Amino acid sequence: MMVRKRLGDLLREEAQKSLEAEPVELPEASPAIPEGAEAEQSPAPPDEGVKLAALQATLLQLQEREATLQQEVAAVRSQLKAQSMLETQLADLQAAVQQAQKREESLQQELTAARSQLQAQTALTQKLQADLDKAGQAILSLTEQSKARSAEQSQAKSMSVALAPPVRSPMPHAFSRPIGPARSSNSKLDVGWAD
Repeated sequence: MMVRKRLGDLLREEAQKSLEAEPVELPEASPAIPEGAEAEQSPAPPDEGVKLAALQATLLQLQEREATLQQEVAAVRSQLKAQSMLETQLADLQAAVQQAQKREESLQQELTAARSQLQAQTALTQKLQADLDKAGQAILSLTEQSKARSAEQSQAKSMSVALAPPVRSPMPHAFSRPIGPARSSNSKLDVGWAD
C-alpha cells in the first residue's frame, strides 16, 4: 500500500515537472463552428505527445519497479519469517545445550563420587587382603606348630611306653562265684512274689 502511494506521488511530481518545464499554451478561442460543418480535429501538438509518451514510459517503469519492490518485500518477509524460525530454533538449541551442560556437571559429580568410593573400596579390599594373608600365615604357623606338638607328643608317648614296665592286668578267674549261702532255686526271694 505504501508502494502505491509513493508511486502516485512520483507520478504527480513527474507530471508537475514536465508541466512546469514547458508551459502549455492554450489555443485561442476560435469562432464557433457552424452546424453541419465538420469540425477539424487538430492533432495534439508534438510536444504534448512526446510528454504523454514519456509519462507513459515513466508510468510503465514505475509499475515494473513496483512489481520488483513487491517481490523484494515478499522475499524480505520470507527471510524475516525464516530468521524468526531460526531464532526460535537457536533459543531451543541454547536451552538444550544448557540442559546438557547441567547434566554433564551432574554426571561429573557422580563420577567423582564413584571414583572416591572405588578408591575407598580398593583401600578396604587391600586392607582385608592383607589381613587375610596374615590370618592365613597365622593358620599355617599354628597348623605347623600343632603338627610339631602332635609329633612331639607321639614321640614322648612312644618313649614313655618303651621306658615304663609293662602293666599286667589281673587274670580273670574262670569260675567266679559270689561267696555266701547257697540258695535254692525254689525260693520265694528269687521270684519276687509271696503267697
